Amino acid sequence: EYDETSVPYGKVAERTPYVTIKRPKEDLIYWVKRNVELEEEAYRNLLQSRFTPLQTNNLVIEGDDAIDFYNYLLPAAKKTWKVVEADDFSDFTISKEPLKIVTKVDFAKEGDSFEMKFSGLVGKSEIAFDTLQAYFQQDQKYVYIEDKGNIEVPLNKLARINTALSAVDALETEKNTYQVKTFRAGIVAEMEELQVTLKMSRKFKAFWTKIKNFSSMEEEPMPKELVGTPREYQRKGYSWLWFLYSYGLNGVLADDMGLGKTFQALALLQKAREKDGKQPNLVICPTSVVFNWEAEIEKFTPNLSYLTLTGATRKGLFQNIPDNDIIITSYALLRRDIEELKKYNFRVVVLDESQNIKNFDSLTSKSARELKAAHKLAMSGTPMENNLSELWSTFDFLMPGFLYDINEFNYRYAVPIEEKGDRTVGDRLRKQVYPFILRRLKRDIAKDLPPKMESIAYCQMTPEQRDFYLDVLDSTRQELFNKFDESGFEKNKMSVFSALLRLRQICCHPRLFDKEGQYNVNESGKFEHLKEMLTEIISEGHRVLLFSQFVTMLDIVKDWFDKTGIKYEYLTGATQDRQGAVNRFNTDESIPVFLISLKAGGTGLNLTGADYVIHYDPWWNPAVEDQATDRAHRIGQTKNVFVYRLITKNSVEEKIMKLKERKRNLVDSVISIERNIGKTLTYEDIKDILSVD
Repeated sequence: EYDETSVPYGKVAERTPYVTIKRPKEDLIYWVKRNVELEEEAYRNLLQSRFTPLQTNNLVIEGDDAIDFYNYLLPAAKKTWKVVEADDFSDFTISKEPLKIVTKVDFAKEGDSFEMKFSGLVGKSEIAFDTLQAYFQQDQKYVYIEDKGNIEVPLNKLARINTALSAVDALETEKNTYQVKTFRAGIVAEMEELQVTLKMSRKFKAFWTKIKNFSSMEEEPMPKELVGTPREYQRKGYSWLWFLYSYGLNGVLADDMGLGKTFQALALLQKAREKDGKQPNLVICPTSVVFNWEAEIEKFTPNLSYLTLTGATRKGLFQNIPDNDIIITSYALLRRDIEELKKYNFRVVVLDESQNIKNFDSLTSKSARELKAAHKLAMSGTPMENNLSELWSTFDFLMPGFLYDINEFNYRYAVPIEEKGDRTVGDRLRKQVYPFILRRLKRDIAKDLPPKMESIAYCQMTPEQRDFYLDVLDSTRQELFNKFDESGFEKNKMSVFSALLRLRQICCHPRLFDKEGQYNVNESGKFEHLKEMLTEIISEGHRVLLFSQFVTMLDIVKDWFDKTGIKYEYLTGATQDRQGAVNRFNTDESIPVFLISLKAGGTGLNLTGADYVIHYDPWWNPAVEDQATDRAHRIGQTKNVFVYRLITKNSVEEKIMKLKERKRNLVDSVISIERNIGKTLTYEDIKDILSVD
């Protein structure tokens, strides 16, 4: 429009660049030059707004595009455009009331499921969910409601709802109603995040409030016949266990080492006995912890009878299973006795140190899955050490199908999280499992524990030891890299560990490698450092747990103790009376040192009599060292605990320690874990470890 004279847009503008303006009343005619560039820009803007040109100069816009244009673009265009509404466009207006997705949630008739009935709501007007789904399938953005106008359909939200329903294998049992297994209640948290309006039945709301927020869970009265006074966090842990038991759910008690997982589990078994009567429960644990369970039962639940299935005479004891409250056996015997054990229906099966079934394909893991029980509990301070398949294995024992089969789990979760770092998928897995994992760290309940101070004590090799070390390092490096050149790194990983073992042995003491004394190197800088430390610590009245993975090293220390008259206890895999050694150390304060093989005594021992822990040699997996430290730093400890790691400077030990710190990250954001770096060593790592400082 030029001076109130309208002209049609068209290519003719190039041939008639002027507009004739007539003013009859003023007896005036004049010409105005057309702004062709501005006209072209205006036309392009309309095309960009999704208008479609017709054969005439007209343009047309329809459907969702027309509604968007009328409500969002046209108001802004009125500032620079003259807009003439020739018809009633009220049908294009968007309702001021937004569409809400609503789901009614209640338990299904089947005890192991709940139902979610979806609908749309605009004010008081309801829209069927399948109608919204139809719009979603057609990618149609607006639905028209009489007296409301156009309602925007939240297509992205619907897509995420559909993805969530698919992820939990929701079954559409009737129109707009989906049935979900109770153990997949994590989908309710996703609905909350998507701002879906939840209308829960009173019963489901009580369930969801408890499972959603552990801290707000009502405290369940402790069993009447439980002996001992639980700490506050133990009361909450027991209440959580009882909540799962009450709803027919299973979970992982993943508290830090030393926080009393056994006590909390026994409280559950005692309460179940008092409420539901007598029925046997099965506890499976490492062989080294069997005696600990016996002692804890006698101490905290003396009215529960127990039967220990160990030794060659156990075959005649199976018939007594129904007559006892708690049956105790080991993982090693589970594999052998599964045909007998699976004949019984247990009330609760407890896996203590459940990382023993982390390999889902192992005979132990398969045997555990064959056991019959109404309720299952896994306990571990390190529920996952290396990868997500370990988490799957635990939950496949607890609730088969909860995380699908292993191939589906890898497709849905493991590959996206571990290989692609997909945080969205990680969050979905976390939401799915978090209601069924209770993990409290020592720092979370610090008021119940004395602090733990950790230090690294660096040691220097003696000159002769250093020369010996460098000679072996040189020959080892040459041997390894020749093998790498011939057949590659991956095929020679066992050779790598064998080679590193030699060097680590020399760091501890040359006699560990040179058993026959042929190289005549008889001194160790680290051993001399240890002797100085122990002399000072003992003189100040402290008591020490000394861990080494090398029994030969413990024997060298033992020989020195025998010569100097220092009293000690000694525990390795060959020790017959483990409980006797533990009891003597805990009750006789004149014994200042307990020598312990890392593998034999790293778990299951309560040694709070010590307030110093020394790790003589570093281990690949930090979780193993932490478990060993927790023999002293656990509930019942009344002193500060000092932890020392002896590291030989300028050696593979120091390089391994640095590598361990570098790789001590989470496998994922689902649960806090420790990584066994021995399984993740790369060619570059080996080059660095075998370099000379």
